[in-house]
Amino acid sequence: MRIAIFIFGVLAVTALAALSPAERLNAKLQNLAQSAFEKEQWSEAYQIFLRLERTTENLPSLHFYLGRCAYEMGDYETAKTHFETVLKLKPKHPTASYELARTHLRYARRHEGVARELFATIPPSELPKEARRVVSSYTGFTRLPHGYRISGEFGFFAFLDSKAPGTPQLIDPELPLPDPIPANSTLEQSRGNHLTFNLKHRYQESQTCGFRWENKLESGVVNHPGINDSQAMRFYLGTQLGFRVDERFWFSPEYFVQHFSFSSGDRSFEREGWAINLEGSILNDTPVWGRLAWYKQNYDENSTSKHRGVSGEVGGRKYYGLHYAQMSLGVDIIHDAEAENEIGLYTQSRLSALWYQRFTPAAAGRIEGDFMLNNFDSPLGERKDKILAAGIGAELKVAEEWVVDYLVKLSRTEAEAPGSNQTRSLVRLGVRYTF
Repeated sequence: MRIAIFIFGVLAVTALAALSPAERLNAKLQNLAQSAFEKEQWSEAYQIFLRLERTTENLPSLHFYLGRCAYEMGDYETAKTHFETVLKLKPKHPTASYELARTHLRYARRHEGVARELFATIPPSELPKEARRVVSSYTGFTRLPHGYRISGEFGFFAFLDSKAPGTPQLIDPELPLPDPIPANSTLEQSRGNHLTFNLKHRYQESQTCGFRWENKLESGVVNHPGINDSQAMRFYLGTQLGFRVDERFWFSPEYFVQHFSFSSGDRSFEREGWAINLEGSILNDTPVWGRLAWYKQNYDENSTSKHRGVSGEVGGRKYYGLHYAQMSLGVDIIHDAEAENEIGLYTQSRLSALWYQRFTPAAAGRIEGDFMLNNFDSPLGERKDKILAAGIGAELKVAEEWVVDYLVKLSRTEAEAPGSNQTRSLVRLGVRYTF
């Protein structure tokens, strides 16, 4: 048995070594493209499949995947061209016939007759399962079973912080900003760790269905001995119903619950509210999103302070082959109108930018920047903070699901209070597991 395993290993290594550099690159690109396709990252998958199509022979499978990606991005003219190419190369390709038929339906109502004719030519025994519900309205085939998708990410990071202000937002940007700098905080170098867990569940009948249901759970713990509140914990639980506005946009009302707490002192945040999410694409391959949320919030352990808040965010991403640029703009406004220990009005505005570059299927880098304006208007006085941060990071895929993540980030805080200005550096190294 051991001899057989040894011989198999030698043959596998020999076969891999026999491949040319271009063939090895194409093999890696195929894995990368398939991974992006399975994660429904249509724009990224399309660019990689397009690169493969330019460097390999004219394969029907490549045009099929290009057509599927173009369809999901709303570019039906391009999708139609790719599916027609598949049928020219492989005339008896039943899945391509189905995809071309529904593309005709979405492309223009005048093509409905063409779609009906194409559906009629597909033998029921060869029809793929995901097509049955769509075709049933024409031919009476069986209903497609409901589809489920569960994905998530688990990460563990260690970091070295030159200074430790009152908020670890550079480590976990989802943590809220409490007091500017807590009393008795140690502003010396400190080490800590950061644990994150994100889980997402999606229910959807088919790719073309105009309804879906998503549940999302996010949690994280930051252990930071350099600040007075040495441990910060958070979790987010939300459920949303999605409705397709048209072929490019989803509209999703959402109910969510959030909790933030700090291990020392009486500081905690509990939020409950509703949100409206809009996501889709414009100009064929530019994903965009927007979110408007309103909520009520209890502040501190005894819930003696109650707030009302609203937050909004808009963002977009533009792909350039294997790299992309992303921008987002957000604002949070919290007002305390009924609390016993009133803190007045707190606002935070932030602008974030990201440039992501993939060098090989296993290695990628990024440059990111953040600019935040914070305003504290309380009975004790008013304070304004400006925070500018910039970072550079790298990712290395060591296995199909495992990624090593490295980040170096610098920030500068300018505040009106004497002695509150500070420059901070953060070095973070960790590993992420995606499933």
